[in-house]
Amino acid sequence: MGVTLSLTSLVYVILTLFFSVLSILGTLLIILVYFMYVDLRTTSRKIVVFLSIGDFINALSQTIGLVWYVSDTHTSVDYTDIKFLALCEGPAAGLIFGTIASCLWTVVLALYMYICIVRNRVGLAQKLITPSHVVCWMIPSLMVIILMSETELGYDEALKNSSSSASICWIRNVNDSNPKAVFDQFLWQVFSMPFWELTSVIVVAILTSRTVHHVHAEILREKDQHDISEETMAAIWAANKKMVAIPVVMVFVRIWGIARFLVTAITKMAYPGQKAILKRVDSHPAMVILMMLQGIGDGSQGLGNAMLFCFFTKSVRTRLWDGIKRAVSCKWRHKRREKSTRSDHGSILADDRQPVPAGTAKIESSVTV
Repeated sequence: MGVTLSLTSLVYVILTLFFSVLSILGTLLIILVYFMYVDLRTTSRKIVVFLSIGDFINALSQTIGLVWYVSDTHTSVDYTDIKFLALCEGPAAGLIFGTIASCLWTVVLALYMYICIVRNRVGLAQKLITPSHVVCWMIPSLMVIILMSETELGYDEALKNSSSSASICWIRNVNDSNPKAVFDQFLWQVFSMPFWELTSVIVVAILTSRTVHHVHAEILREKDQHDISEETMAAIWAANKKMVAIPVVMVFVRIWGIARFLVTAITKMAYPGQKAILKRVDSHPAMVILMMLQGIGDGSQGLGNAMLFCFFTKSVRTRLWDGIKRAVSCKWRHKRREKSTRSDHGSILADDRQPVPAGTAKIESSVTV
């Protein structure tokens, strides 16, 4: 029997599941496009593929954790139960790993563009890709290993007592009446995801703003010295908008969960063990709105990147649309060919049905007998 959800929790779960599934599909599309079109395999798109792997793990873990949440009563969480380990502690590890990896690869993408465009050192930028693998996969792996060794991954049962909070599998429950335990839980939560999210947002925003400012200055300088065509200007501005969109997407999908986490964590530390206050704060309309926005943003970075690098990129969008049209056209021609074949076959059978002479019929009858 599943847990009974309030209306706001149900909406949160639906929003999170919906956008997580879209993100899974979006990340798969990014990876598929990269391997389908050889001439689109640039270094920047390769970085986006690695970023999408982190987003895929994040969205998939989010989905599995929420499915477990709505399908279990949570009356007593057994941390040795294999079902819990597979459907809550496992997704908690995947959520942390995917989030940190996605944030770090977004920083690598911003740094790569900064070095290529502002510093004009493409060779150096290319050399940074290999060590980036060590950093972007090793740090989240170490973080997950540390949390698992300290048995900190799990389900925060305190959130179950709130009237509006649907919980995800993340850092396990602690004794709310123990201020030290609450503070330790807060530190584990901060360094498992929010720290990396905030740091990456700040670094990406700084690098991107420097890159955009440099591009603006170059455009003005080239415009004064040379006659730039409108097509070239349009292409430059389109690329510029895409660079601006990277931190914007990142901030939009991350900020709501971070804000809600900080308010809840500060309240728990300020009023340890006082669940009534936590419940009242969490039921405030502003917190409910934050909850809905978090439901949209938690698993949406994969979807946002797919929109940015596939649907809002003309070269990719055109190829995808042409591929869809070719597939539909081939299927339509195949159906027409099958219909034509059946029609021709029917005509042949009709032509073969000639009148049988009476004598022949008698002979066949006698042979059959």
